[in-house]
Amino acid sequence: LQNAGSFDFRFHWSIQSVSTVSCSPSLSVSPTEGVVETGRNCEVTLTYAPAEISKHEEYLLLCSISGSDPYRIRAQGSCSSPKVSFSFSSHDFGAFVLPPSLFPDLGSVLALSSPSSGGSAISDRVELKITNLDPHHDCFISTPFEKSNVLDVQLVPCSIGPGEKISVTLVFAPKQAKNYRFKIPFSINDRTTAHVTVTGKGIPARLELSPSSDEIRFAPLIKGESAVKHVRIVNRTEASLEFFLPASPNLSSRGISWKPLSSETKPFSLHPRQELPLEVSFKPALSIPEFSLPLVAECLVKRGGLTYRFPSLLCHIAAKSFETEVRLSQPSLAFGPIVVNSWATQIVKLTNIGELFMHFKFKTSTKYSQMVSLSPSEGLLHPHADIPIEVTFRPTEVTQKRIVVDDIICLIKASGASASNVETSTLSLTVTGQGVAQPSDSVQTLQFSTAVRTQQTKTFQVKNSKKYDWSTTPLVACESPKDAMYFLCSPSGRVTIPANQKVTFQVTYSPLTMTRASSSVREGTLSAEEVDGVNRKEQRERGDGACNGHLADKDNHPRLPLFHAASVFIPLPDGEAATCRFIGQATEPTVEQVVDASIVCREKQIQAIKIRNWIPVKQKFDVAYTITQCTGDTPPQIQAPDRFELPASQAREYRFLASAFKPCAAVVQFRFTSREKADFYLAEARLTFTDPETVGTIALETTVRQLAKTKVLVENPSTRKAVFQCQSNVADVCFSPSPLEVPPGATGALEVSLRANVSGAGEGTIVLTSDELGTYKYLLKYSVSAGEIEKHATFSAPLGKEVSETLRFLHFAKKPTTYLATIDFAPDETRGGGRSKASGSVENFFLENKSVAVSGDVENRGTEFAVGVRFAPSKLAETKATLVLRSAEGFEYKALLIGRAQPPQPQGPFRLGKGKCINIDFRNPFETQTEFSLQVDRPCFSVEKKVVKLEARKSTTISVQVKPDARDAGRLIVTADGIPPWIFYLKAD
Repeated sequence: LQNAGSFDFRFHWSIQSVSTVSCSPSLSVSPTEGVVETGRNCEVTLTYAPAEISKHEEYLLLCSISGSDPYRIRAQGSCSSPKVSFSFSSHDFGAFVLPPSLFPDLGSVLALSSPSSGGSAISDRVELKITNLDPHHDCFISTPFEKSNVLDVQLVPCSIGPGEKISVTLVFAPKQAKNYRFKIPFSINDRTTAHVTVTGKGIPARLELSPSSDEIRFAPLIKGESAVKHVRIVNRTEASLEFFLPASPNLSSRGISWKPLSSETKPFSLHPRQELPLEVSFKPALSIPEFSLPLVAECLVKRGGLTYRFPSLLCHIAAKSFETEVRLSQPSLAFGPIVVNSWATQIVKLTNIGELFMHFKFKTSTKYSQMVSLSPSEGLLHPHADIPIEVTFRPTEVTQKRIVVDDIICLIKASGASASNVETSTLSLTVTGQGVAQPSDSVQTLQFSTAVRTQQTKTFQVKNSKKYDWSTTPLVACESPKDAMYFLCSPSGRVTIPANQKVTFQVTYSPLTMTRASSSVREGTLSAEEVDGVNRKEQRERGDGACNGHLADKDNHPRLPLFHAASVFIPLPDGEAATCRFIGQATEPTVEQVVDASIVCREKQIQAIKIRNWIPVKQKFDVAYTITQCTGDTPPQIQAPDRFELPASQAREYRFLASAFKPCAAVVQFRFTSREKADFYLAEARLTFTDPETVGTIALETTVRQLAKTKVLVENPSTRKAVFQCQSNVADVCFSPSPLEVPPGATGALEVSLRANVSGAGEGTIVLTSDELGTYKYLLKYSVSAGEIEKHATFSAPLGKEVSETLRFLHFAKKPTTYLATIDFAPDETRGGGRSKASGSVENFFLENKSVAVSGDVENRGTEFAVGVRFAPSKLAETKATLVLRSAEGFEYKALLIGRAQPPQPQGPFRLGKGKCINIDFRNPFETQTEFSLQVDRPCFSVEKKVVKLEARKSTTISVQVKPDARDAGRLIVTADGIPPWIFYLKAD
């Protein structure tokens, strides 16, 4: 409220509920009344705190000011129940294996057996997800649950935004062997409460020995003797238990060991009541007073992603041992100056003065273990005997003063003795010597020069001038570059040099990076001192403190070393050494990989060059290619990426596309130039382009002499017009147009047609040849079905007569031929099996010519030829037959012949003179011998015979006489059984 007037005023707030009858306590104003002085402001707080769910509440706030009308403010609010989701309402942590209960002296036991044991309590945790499902309001979450030493609810009271969620960690750490159950309340907006139940169980760990015993006691032993005890470890825990027996310095130093062995990474695992056999051994190396020490197992419990360890006492181990007397021939050895990394050997005798077999073992110097060695370092000494010990002094660095090694100890213990009360002993040996550098004039130098990533081999010799064999191990050291070794020396490992003989060492130089060109290095004129001088000079010029022979080129290429360098150091048993220095120069690479590929013409095929990164660093290359050789008149088309990446020490394929129009052979050289290093890689692809066996398949199906067509699309991808000559080994194939011309970048259509003269199926080829694009070869598959009846010819003739027809055909073969004509049965008669019945039908048709010669079809239009057929019916019925024309090439034509027989037709008149006779020809049309009756219907006519028998299809002459005075007309009637008569009209003149 602001008072901008000249007088103070008093105010009073009142609240009226609009949606309910009485004023709800959900809305309040503070302060409800007061005085605002002139020129001052008063802040009023309006609080909405609903106590119950309400979808809509509306209030009217009245502010009464003294001396004026009240101010009205309308307020609205709503309240809903919190929408909160818990990821679970109950959780069972299961059984926890707990450490065994402590007894009064266990603390000292743990301190002796496992100093590092202990730590936090065994616990597990689970994440409880609480989600606010209300899309509009925050939700306040808290819990009155107080943290205990068993359960910790890690929740800080907080508000959860709309749609947000929080994670509450529940940490369960049981302390006692019992069942636990907790009911955790969660307060939501201080209004409602949700509960989550947590359960768990604690069980004690129990590892015991069987048979049950608190102590494993060994009888007293002499050094060198051993004893074994067998016991069993039993898991009496209610759950499976993992444990191991940790190394105990107190026990192991006293000769106590056991098996099977175990460790924290390889523990034992026993189910409840399961047993583990344990073998405990006592093998003292010294004189040991009587002792009793605990054997403690470390139990492992894995919970919540962590592994907990706690000790479990198994038993105590008690034992004691004795020793005997052993002496060294001299307590100290003095070596003169020895070349660093070489060695010299002296002999010291170890003598057993006692009566027992004694076992000895040398413990080398802790500080100078690499410098002084003894052989044999352990063994068995017979009573009243000695053994020579070779002491080798091998300095590893140049020393200004003499080195004194005085911590070499020989451990002595009895072996196989039955006497008691014998103490073990230790002997000390002191070794002195000095390490000196090798003289520079004894260093050899081998210089190499080869292409990068290739090999070059050279040799050097080392001579043994002594009268005894030398055994040595060559040591190879890298000088430049520091991070890679390009020299391999063999033989490696242990090498024996016979007395007064030489051994040849072979050095192989295999550089993976190039070096900078240098005439002195390339010609092999640099000495070892000059090489070192070049290194120091380049170091000064760079000023970067490095000494690896690198200089920057004049351009932006990475730095190249002037040379690669390494050395081999061969220590010799006389205290001297042989050293050989290797200087190598790697020139530009040659072609390192050749890929041969056979590619089909006019097909873009992906080719791959597999390149392995020769260094353990990722490389990026710029790629360029050159066609160095090509046998054809047109080079192939290559599409290759200009960039390539190689992962470190891995192989990857560089892929490119290659194609050619015509067969040819080409050699393509690829140059991979490194972006970061002054190096490149050369690879060649030898590509042979051949015509494909077939470009495609053309299938044609038709009937004999019927035309089948199809279109073939031919693409011209070149920039010149392509002219294709078309050929096929199938004689009946034709092309249109021929030749085929296809403009550049266009597609031409070629019509392929087939008119076969012979039925059958087969395969052939269609070849399109172009000077521009080469040869396109297609596989032609054709199927030609046999032709049925091509023509129909109908004949009509009366019995006893015949009629002729000429049938015309088209010959489509390119070559002339001769067709042989035959009359065969009709198709329906053949299928019906009535060949015997149909024989008469075949005999009703006659050929005028048995063969027809036809010229070849040159213009693909067909050559016409004709065949004459006669029909002479033998019965009053329709007859059918097939005219078949065949050639020697297998061409065949068929025509259906249909003959319709008509009743005999009257003939004549035949005129006769007075007193004369006339001869009338008559033929038996039937297929069997038939008897015919002859008669005339006028007495003026007469025949010689009344009955005539004729053979099948035979003819005769019938003589008819007329009387001299006759002037009448009549008929000669010839009849046969079941057949209409033949009537011949007669006329007497």
